[in-house]
Amino acid sequence: TSFGGLGKAIGIAGAAYAAFQSVGGLLKLTSGVENAKIAFDTLLGSQEKTKQMMADIEEFAAKTPFEKVNLTPLVQQLMGMGFEAEKTLPIVQVLGDSMSALGRSQADLDGVVLALGQIQTKGKVSAEELMQMAERGLPVFQILEEKLHLTKKQLENVGAAGITSAQGVSALLTG
Repeated sequence: TSFGGLGKAIGIAGAAYAAFQSVGGLLKLTSGVENAKIAFDTLLGSQEKTKQMMADIEEFAAKTPFEKVNLTPLVQQLMGMGFEAEKTLPIVQVLGDSMSALGRSQADLDGVVLALGQIQTKGKVSAEELMQMAERGLPVFQILEEKLHLTKKQLENVGAAGITSAQGVSALLTG
């Protein structure tokens, strides 16, 4: 065999592998869309609401730097943690803009969404979730101080301050 023939065979094998990877990626994407539909059907209770949510995510992704593949699980997570469906995309927008302004990553955005969801599910603001957000660059303690008129002493023991999740989430998102 000549080296030319070997090179040609390697090229063909490489092209076949790339085509196989593309098909695998397409199947994975299709599976992801189906999983999202099932999840939204469960969370929203209707296929019509699911269609609308998927369209809203698609539209949101088209006019923002966010990708649909990253938005969908964030929206699902927020809904699963008790946020109203119609509020999820505005929340992702605020948090995403904040993370982008700080030069943070998708992983940081994911972490902030998780922390905010934990505040929501606990029903109150606690230092643990605030620290998760602060570690990702958000000035959460300053925001709560300004928006809720908390003293430094109250912030030191924020869990005992009795700040409800509704108060805390609202302050954090507007701050």
